[in-house]
Amino acid sequence: MIEHMYISKNTNKNTKDYIGGFYYNYGDHVYQDASKCEGIISAYYLAKYLKLEKKANWIMRHMVLSAKGLMKKFHCEQSVYSHIAPQKALNSFRFKLTRQWVRVDSVQHAACFLSRLYHALTEKDTNIY
Repeated sequence: MIEHMYISKNTNKNTKDYIGGFYYNYGDHVYQDASKCEGIISAYYLAKYLKLEKKANWIMRHMVLSAKGLMKKFHCEQSVYSHIAPQKALNSFRFKLTRQWVRVDSVQHAACFLSRLYHALTEKDTNIY
């Protein structure tokens, strides 16, 4: 999946908003997809378990990019203006960059991924750079 990730301004001619997101065919619109991130963070934990530190750190660097990209879908006070009940949408994640929909699975995948990422980043032996 990481091979289908927009990873830098230099290789991505579309827009910097795509960095950390996924595509099916290069040049497609970005999918800031937390469910894919959940799978890849599982690969990180597996690499750590197998003591493949170089692979784990490589995965982690990409997951930090994905977390930054995912936060572009976060609903803050400025982005819930179009909702009938803005307070219900506040602090959730929208379905896509171009949609204001809030779906339970979009929120759940993002919360699970970000909580596991936070835990991994606060471990003593995490070295992503």
